Amino acid sequence: LRAIYPDVDAVAVVVATAPWTDYGQASGAAVKEDSTWAKVEAIPDPDRKIVKIRGHWSNEPAQRNAGVEHLLKLGMTHCLVVDADEIWDRPQLAALRQEVGKVPSANTFMVKWHNYWKSFRWRLLEDKPSYIFGVYRLWPGRRFVNARIMDGLDPVMHLDPAAVHFHHFSYVVTDRKLRQKLATW
Repeated sequence: LRAIYPDVDAVAVVVATAPWTDYGQASGAAVKEDSTWAKVEAIPDPDRKIVKIRGHWSNEPAQRNAGVEHLLKLGMTHCLVVDADEIWDRPQLAALRQEVGKVPSANTFMVKWHNYWKSFRWRLLEDKPSYIFGVYRLWPGRRFVNARIMDGLDPVMHLDPAAVHFHHFSYVVTDRKLRQKLATW
């Protein structure tokens, strides 16, 4: 969050109070309070850009849609989805803003991500670029229908991976945490 703060107009931090699964059902897992919300509350916000949302949702799209609603109320026209395990470099954010501005007709932008395994030093090498949906044009009624897919998807623009990419650290965890993560898929 600190990395993107200077380069965005608004931030919706959406924190779930209970786990969910990709299957759209509440997981029923016991919730152990952690320090996530305290860390969110402690984030400096000198420009008053951050909207902090805490709640319980049955699935990931519902959680993301709560953030979209707040961004629309603030008059935002685009949404960059950044999960807690993703890091953007400032030059990449500047390139992203520039590239998105070049294609006003696109509703969705695909972004290259570098995936890391078990360490911040071990990046997975790929035969071809791996893209993920990352930036979305917003309008009233547009919703997430899946973890990273919104309705009204087309037209989709693949951004140049040499110009725009980010770092994904979801698999840089202990074996136990990785097994937990994979069990929810």
